[in-house]
Amino acid sequence: MYTVSMGIIGMLLPLIIIAIAGIGIYLLIKAHKKRSSKNTAKKNEPISQTPPTHQPTQTTEANKPKVCTGCGGKLDEGAIFCNNCGTKPS
Repeated sequence: MYTVSMGIIGMLLPLIIIAIAGIGIYLLIKAHKKRSSKNTAKKNEPISQTPPTHQPTQTTEANKPKVCTGCGGKLDEGAIFCNNCGTKPS
């Protein structure tokens, strides 16, 4: 009868494969628990019973957003130049 000597690598290879599979399963379970804990936190948030009311605001010169005449981008309060295109506001 012909027998093959497996050697140390032949004996350890199945153990290495099982260890790698076990680590992979552990990481999958850990990621699933982390994902499901985020979902349950969102489910447990209290739901507002009254919808938010939107009241129209009066637009005045003081609270009117400033817009760049060059590109139409929003200008910061007290801006000397536009952050987008560099145009000096008028």
